Amino acid sequence: MPDIPRDRLSISLRVTATIAVIVALVSLTTLTIVASVKDVDTLSTVALALAIIAFVAQLMVFVVQTQAANAQELRSQQLYANMLGLLSQIREKTEGTQTTLTKMNSQMLEHIMGKARSETEAAGVKPGTPAFASALAENVVRLWPQARPVHTPSMGFATHVESPEDFEIARQLTTFPKEVSALRHALDQLQQLPVEDQYSLASLGEDEVSSRRPNAAYAPGLSAVHSQELENRGLIRPSPYTAREGVWVLTEPGRELARILSATDNAPAFADEVDQLRVAVDDYGRGNV
Repeated sequence: MPDIPRDRLSISLRVTATIAVIVALVSLTTLTIVASVKDVDTLSTVALALAIIAFVAQLMVFVVQTQAANAQELRSQQLYANMLGLLSQIREKTEGTQTTLTKMNSQMLEHIMGKARSETEAAGVKPGTPAFASALAENVVRLWPQARPVHTPSMGFATHVESPEDFEIARQLTTFPKEVSALRHALDQLQQLPVEDQYSLASLGEDEVSSRRPNAAYAPGLSAVHSQELENRGLIRPSPYTAREGVWVLTEPGRELARILSATDNAPAFADEVDQLRVAVDDYGRGNV
């Protein structure tokens, strides 16, 4: 059954109190006149007057209490509204913080996985084998506690600190030499090395490109690529970014050779020779040799 709208009569408490006082005064005045004109019992008159005064007093107390209750309710509503606003702000900030943390963890995991994979492949563990998955997991566990937001040399891999040379080194390692004579010289030097050393140079080059990107987690360097031949030729050196021994990075001559294996543009000459060299290194990395 639908609700039937009803008109509501609203009278303020101040008006009610004023009317009650006027009615009380009128009643007392009437009582006084009647008592003086007629022979009325004094005790009854006093009792009636006191009853009127008590009624007015009770009405005044009711008005005061009602006003206080209304004021308290208004303050409670304001406090409730303020609390809702604060809770909404806290929820928004919490959601924003959670989103930021999730993004940071995803980026950190991506960098760690890249570093761990480079370490595992450089150690000679072939991808696609059970040993590779186990070694990769061990490297991830080892690298994860070392992820720091600031550069702090440690006994592990150092975190990356951006420098003006990052872009130029990454560009160098992803492009072929423009001069044909420089490309020829680099090819001759690479072909004099055994395939395992060629693979180590390729791994160090890929690692350095990844570590030179903006927001990279780790500084360049791998621990499973040492070769006495590469060190004697001045192609690798101990990492200057960490106090840990056994972490190696490319020297400038090493980058000139590694770029032949990591470049992403087209070779200006000797394309077939470059492709053959790269295929041989890739086959070694996949365990096909």
